[in-house]
Amino acid sequence: MRGEDVELRLEDTLVPLAQSVLDALLVLARTGRATMQNTTEYGYLRLDVEGAWIRVGGDGHPAGRVERDPLIHGLLRAVGRLADLLAALGLHGFDRDALVEDRREVVKALAAPGWTEEGPASLPPPGEPAPREDAEGPVLFDATAPAWTCDGLTVRLPGPAAAWAPLLAERVRPALEAGRSVVVPFPHAYGYARFDVEGPSVRVSGDGMADLRLPLEGVLRSL
Repeated sequence: MRGEDVELRLEDTLVPLAQSVLDALLVLARTGRATMQNTTEYGYLRLDVEGAWIRVGGDGHPAGRVERDPLIHGLLRAVGRLADLLAALGLHGFDRDALVEDRREVVKALAAPGWTEEGPASLPPPGEPAPREDAEGPVLFDATAPAWTCDGLTVRLPGPAAAWAPLLAERVRPALEAGRSVVVPFPHAYGYARFDVEGPSVRVSGDGMADLRLPLEGVLRSL
């Protein structure tokens, strides 16, 4: 896990680690705080929601903050990849079935309105375009319902198009043209959208949004 001021590693047997992740995320969704237990040695990792961040720390781990949504999305993606790997290996037994079902329960809990006082409205369910996906090809922007679509993957900006138009024109486009990343608040709701320049790409993400990397030139043309 990496954040603004912390980097830590978790080491454990793979399937129990994934199960521990899901158990912690389910409690986190319901209470805003949770602990992850190691199965191979003594210790725990504590997770506390602080607005758009999660504070981490615990036995043998440094303390610091990690962005909430990328962390949650990344953990869910990792568990999904493990379930796919087990299936590819022909391991369709209890462990894989439990991971798939528990992951589904976590996504449902996180998608419930007000999972914390400042939580995202929803997360992408299993099997849909998920965070940290890359797209190539032409980029289309729908100005009537703000969203970028690229190679069948879509990232949506919450709120009316009329409210986003000045933000995109006055803050996002100049920053991207200058090669700078920019964060803008949602115009009519709690939360923020990030536009992070990564070489020839721009990563678009934010509270409750799918996290998608798009060609920078395509995004600029769409604006």
